[in-house]
Amino acid sequence: MGVNNLISFPYPPSLTVRLPWPPFELSPNGRVHWAVKSKRTKVYRHDAMLLARCAKGSLLPDQDYIVLVTALPPNKNRRDRDNGQAAIKSGFDGIAQAYKVDDSRFHPFTMLGEARKGGDILLEFYTPEDMNAGSRDSVSAD
Repeated sequence: MGVNNLISFPYPPSLTVRLPWPPFELSPNGRVHWAVKSKRTKVYRHDAMLLARCAKGSLLPDQDYIVLVTALPPNKNRRDRDNGQAAIKSGFDGIAQAYKVDDSRFHPFTMLGEARKGGDILLEFYTPEDMNAGSRDSVSAD
């Protein structure tokens, strides 16, 4: 089940990864020197790869995944979803690298959760079959 009560699925996700809140430099609004952004991107990607390898679950390279992204910001400031998705792009790249999956197979849906100190990004990976499991289970076979 997701971290909030808005969406729940009948089966647990294939993979759950909790990433740290991305550094400001990764935001499109960051407007920092390219070398600074490049360094932060590499670190965030590497951290995401390590966290994905340590996470419970796995991903298959030939499978599409619906990714429930729950942003738990470090404060109550208003957030722009597009900037948030752009800021965690290197995190998705690191997870894709960890499981040797093409990140074009990730289909994210972003939700904003409650603010928490330091902030987190919770990524829950579901297969389309997981999403449809509840409707499949309720249909009787003739």
